[in-house]
Amino acid sequence: MTLAGKAKKLLLAREIERRLAEYGRPYGDDEALDIQLALFNLCWRNMAREIPFYRDLQRERGIPGTIASWEQFLELFPVTRRQDLDEAGVTKSYTKRKPDFMRITSGTTSVPVRMPAWSSETSRTRPDRWMARTWYGIEPDDRGFYIWGNPPSLGLTEKAMQDHPGKTLYDWAVGDYRLPSYDFCEEKMRECGRRLIAHRPGYVLAYSMALYALAMANAHLRDEFRSLRIKAVIGGSEGFPGPDGMRMVGDVFGCPVAMEYASYEAGLMAHTRPQGGYSVFWRNYFLEVGDEGPDGAGAVRVTSLYERCFPLLRYEIGDEIVPVQDAGRYGLRSFRDVVGRTHPFLLLDDGAEIHIRAVGHCVRDIVGVDAFQVVRGRDGLTLDLVFEGDLPERVEEVIRSRLDAIHPLLAEVRIRSVGMLQRTPAGKTPVVIDEPEPGGQASVSH
Repeated sequence: MTLAGKAKKLLLAREIERRLAEYGRPYGDDEALDIQLALFNLCWRNMAREIPFYRDLQRERGIPGTIASWEQFLELFPVTRRQDLDEAGVTKSYTKRKPDFMRITSGTTSVPVRMPAWSSETSRTRPDRWMARTWYGIEPDDRGFYIWGNPPSLGLTEKAMQDHPGKTLYDWAVGDYRLPSYDFCEEKMRECGRRLIAHRPGYVLAYSMALYALAMANAHLRDEFRSLRIKAVIGGSEGFPGPDGMRMVGDVFGCPVAMEYASYEAGLMAHTRPQGGYSVFWRNYFLEVGDEGPDGAGAVRVTSLYERCFPLLRYEIGDEIVPVQDAGRYGLRSFRDVVGRTHPFLLLDDGAEIHIRAVGHCVRDIVGVDAFQVVRGRDGLTLDLVFEGDLPERVEEVIRSRLDAIHPLLAEVRIRSVGMLQRTPAGKTPVVIDEPEPGGQASVSH
């Protein structure tokens, strides 16, 4: 515990206490829906007045200034998807107040989405994250250990970050330790395990696949990990591999395994509870689930219930969730699980296993790059970029320097400008695809 950590706990204490009281009260379904509707109407009145797209939508569809019910909402407002944001994105945000930063999706999709955002948005949702951690006994002054990618655009190599840990001075001040590891090979994960033991954290936060790789590589340190008495390890960004992945991680660390459910576009929407399932932060997000598939899952759609520079309105993220049995299909306050949210790796010649998110971080903020795809062929890797015209030499140099900061072999990929990305026979555009054999068809790489 550090002095700055104590200050952090004091600053967050009142926010966490208020959130615990708000979510701890046993609301009935109708009462919670009424609260959500009131929050949405506050947002909608401003959206219809100040955002061009929604002002036009209101006029074209005759949408009233106050929505009377969620049934009326579902009838009047269309579902939006990533391609809709690309087509009319600039008209779907507030124009009178400038954004503070851009939300940019990374390696989970071949087409990055860029959304302007205000700093107040993260302040609004921060108490939810810390409230959820208290369910596992984690306090804001506990020392954290993070395996969370640091964007290569900062110009730091992975070795440099290990020699001088901490994404910012803030991490160091509050007692956190951050490794921006994208390489989940056994050697790197064993080194990570040694650093974790030396740091003695109260909790661990990492990409779910990083947690799995860390546990697999350090199973022989099971007793040492357990002696740390870590309160919980928290996975994010993706699911665990196979049905026993989470159980294996919990066994090695000897503590509960929690999961955040978030996206770059929306932020943190839900979090697991120790007793099982996910609790939705329903005062900030209205979640609905689409038609049920064979496994009981459906596409999740999110509507933001607080002021955002780029509001989300029935936005279909691309994930599928399994609702609680006999629950409604909208206004979800909990759900059972997230389905099929795993991301591919790139295997390099020296055995390095590079998470595809690393490549996304290298290209997502490059002006002019509309989409990207890694093609795995017989002669190595090729990075295809949807870029109008020839790729300028200076742009390629920036991308290669970022790739080199992650791994020197990654910087040796061929980079080419293309008009469109390759698709699978099913018509999908995956972020990693296998180059087809002569006369064959492209396939998704795992």
